[in-house]
Amino acid sequence: MTQKKTILCPTDLSPEADGAIGYSASLAASANAKLLVVYWPGGESPAPVLVDGIRPGPRGLFEESIALNVGPGAVGQLDWEGLVVDGPTAAEAIVAAAAERRADLVVMRSRRRPLAAALLGSTAEAVCRTAPCSVLVTHPDGAGTKARRPDSSSFDRILVAYDFWDDSEIALQRAVAIAAEHGSTLFLLHAVPASDYDLSGRIWEARGEDTNRHIVERRLRSVAPRETPAGVDIVTHIVIGHPYREILSFAETNDVDLICMGARGRDFGSRSLFGSNTDRVLRQAPCPVLVARPLRPAVAVDSTSMDTGRSSTEDG
Repeated sequence: MTQKKTILCPTDLSPEADGAIGYSASLAASANAKLLVVYWPGGESPAPVLVDGIRPGPRGLFEESIALNVGPGAVGQLDWEGLVVDGPTAAEAIVAAAAERRADLVVMRSRRRPLAAALLGSTAEAVCRTAPCSVLVTHPDGAGTKARRPDSSSFDRILVAYDFWDDSEIALQRAVAIAAEHGSTLFLLHAVPASDYDLSGRIWEARGEDTNRHIVERRLRSVAPRETPAGVDIVTHIVIGHPYREILSFAETNDVDLICMGARGRDFGSRSLFGSNTDRVLRQAPCPVLVARPLRPAVAVDSTSMDTGRSSTEDG
């Protein structure tokens, strides 16, 4: 019997986090998956509201937010659980919970703080680097942002940033699976860094059918599935320029609903001062971003890190 998938959604109990909860709940409902809502009480998170002097259990913390986003009648139909976790940082607590509960996907909201994140990083970026599964990052609603719920029309146009590394292949596989569910157009984009072109511009000179560009084009077309699901169109594109700029520009120009890319590429490094292509796309994308990672086995987590109930029926 196939194990039911689990979608994990971190929240800091702020109004901004409700959007991610609603997004996660909609995804869980459409995929018949279990939703695990996780709260880390450290840092600057608002203190839980006391009811008659008593701190509510995990379900009490999140039930109102879920009902607000999916409707009171749908809450009873949703398989979900609330969890309060502990850890040195929010990112470490989220990653530990995802590993211990064998999450298949983490869905979280980015606060869009590009200047601070460039130097200090963000929780979303830290989770994307170390999560045991793929991470879907949504953004606050606003100008130029398409943080829409994943209904039948939300993922009509999907962009896969493909750099021929293993993680971009995982991103392609995830994107094809999503496209199959929604009958999407899938754009497969490869960006040749401007520095590579400037240093070796002569490799793009015309040499019949064997120019480097033609070779890359054929290679890009070859990675696309030979048999695509019904209703899915795959279109390949090669551009020259800074990869993250080309990804963002393409997404904006082509009204993309979802960007899929690998966690590790040619310049993805946790010590990069100004971040990687993935980091920059996360901060500036006009739509949700799926950072694809291979599923890793669960790791042991100290049971003392979990505050309250082990199942949704035990939560108060």
